[in-house]
Amino acid sequence: MDRNILKEGKAPESLSFEPMVGSETYSVWVKMLKNLVPHGRTHRLAVLVAGMIQYASNAVYEKDPDLYNELFDYTDSDNFEVGTRQLVPYIEKLFKDAGVKSGRANSRGQAYSIVESALVEHERWDYMPWE
Repeated sequence: MDRNILKEGKAPESLSFEPMVGSETYSVWVKMLKNLVPHGRTHRLAVLVAGMIQYASNAVYEKDPDLYNELFDYTDSDNFEVGTRQLVPYIEKLFKDAGVKSGRANSRGQAYSIVESALVEHERWDYMPWE
């Protein structure tokens, strides 16, 4: 796998999940977001996007465990925000490729992001308090 996919100085718009998951899978993701985001509820979309992140992380782990550690192993980070910051350009590119916005505003006009919600859902992917 190309280790340059997370190099410093690389333009954020060039960072993509596509080389990690393949063109066919990425194309399906783009179509899904294009169709679902405009009228979808954020709490449902966040889980969908978290699943995409999980899929990409599994694909990277199988191909290059060191790259996985650099890009996806942020759950052990002392600071979740710092650990996930490097994934934001990849997720934003996915939304951009789908031609949909990841930012939203609630009824009181407060801005929020599907990307941030998805990262929180991804962090909690294996969390099952009932076990």
